[in-house]
Amino acid sequence: MSADSGPETRSGPASVGRGTGAWLVLVATALAATMDGLDATGLSVANPAIARDLHASLPSLQAITTGYMVAMAASVIVVGKVGDRYGHRRVFLIGLAGFAVSSALVGLSSTATEMVLWRVAQGVSGAMLAANAVALLRHTFPPDRFKLAVGLFSGGLALASLGGPFLGGALVEYLSWRAIFFVNLPIAAVAGILAVLHAPRHTRADVGGRLDISGVVVLAVAVAALVSGVSRAGAYGWGGMYPIAAFVAAIVLLVRFVRIERSAADPVVPLDLFRSRQSCLALAVILAGGLTHFGSAYYFALYLQQFRGLSPLAAGASLLPMLGLVAFGGPLSGLLNQRYGPRLPVTAGLTLLAAGAVGLSVTGLDARLIALIPWLLPMGLGVGLALPTATAIVVSQAPAEHAGAASGLQHTVLMVSGALAVSVLGAIITASAPQYADIAVVQDPTAFLTGLRHAFLTGAALTATTATLYLCGTRPADTQRAT
Repeated sequence: MSADSGPETRSGPASVGRGTGAWLVLVATALAATMDGLDATGLSVANPAIARDLHASLPSLQAITTGYMVAMAASVIVVGKVGDRYGHRRVFLIGLAGFAVSSALVGLSSTATEMVLWRVAQGVSGAMLAANAVALLRHTFPPDRFKLAVGLFSGGLALASLGGPFLGGALVEYLSWRAIFFVNLPIAAVAGILAVLHAPRHTRADVGGRLDISGVVVLAVAVAALVSGVSRAGAYGWGGMYPIAAFVAAIVLLVRFVRIERSAADPVVPLDLFRSRQSCLALAVILAGGLTHFGSAYYFALYLQQFRGLSPLAAGASLLPMLGLVAFGGPLSGLLNQRYGPRLPVTAGLTLLAAGAVGLSVTGLDARLIALIPWLLPMGLGVGLALPTATAIVVSQAPAEHAGAASGLQHTVLMVSGALAVSVLGAIITASAPQYADIAVVQDPTAFLTGLRHAFLTGAALTATTATLYLCGTRPADTQRAT
């Protein structure tokens, strides 16, 4: 694009700072996140329609979801580093164009295999957006407003993510599941115009030498192997040959990656990022909170349609009580983080998320819907409080010249949590209902509901444990300084 002509050099956030342009950059990044959120969660209510239209099995539907996750997880740190070196604005705009094109191709798919292929391409483009969006905000807003900006950005993402089932349900019911992807085209166009006009050009780090290609390749393959192994464990079993081979390959490659980075002049992931206790704990929060959140949304939407007989639109509407509180929690997390530090929103958020998951299990999924829906409320508020705060910790702990790599790192962890949510919670469900192989056929409601209760309890236990670890591993003074 002509708007990208000329070199991008590093500058601080004061160049945009507090003007109207800064908030329009926030809108552009939020719109980009909206596309990701709509696709990820809108797809959950579209799965039965896709299964019927493309004759897809449950493993094929999981591949459509996890193929995107694997591609994004494998590339998000890399493209964040590319943004650090060559300009976050430039990479962000390329990602917008790629996401729009790949979305159109996904919508035109005629087979499940073809859809998986284009979802992988969409995942790489989505990685360009995810890694560089928060980095753009870091360079756009001064430190005193960055926390609020991240909270608002996360609130918009949450709004899209939990509005996805409702909008996706409406599109599936009145148009087609393909419309979920076609709607990305006008959104990408608006985001692109705003980014061209208002995003800061000068966000490139002043680094010499060549990009660490060997580190890029090894990291991408390692993360792809890890996420692929996790995502396919549900189909092959955790002791199956494919997952074990993938995990072994991931471990070997990650060890090799660390050795490469120690001697690299400009490492893809500066190892100093892991020396911060605050950052490591924040990444644990993202992993646990993301797993519980993604798993709950994915399987609860299937439960509503397959075992309660709700239409896609009605299933999406049933998740709306969670929607407002997730969107509200994002900006609230930014305000609480500014005033009290991250300890309060993180621990309160994880506690609420765990309480909601326990409530769903204790109430019983065979109860009336009116008794289940209220438990979605603490889950929504909890996600909105904890995850944006953890994201702000990870990105703000890194030097500005490594903002893209740090943003990519936290998003990789989020993607791994999503893959774990589908496969781990799916494995817990199928352990109670092993015959549940075809998503379009209800086979044993009692066994499935038992497995779903166990899955919710597992997410709750993991989330509560992480909250305890975060509290024990941080002090108020430390967390106030950390961000």
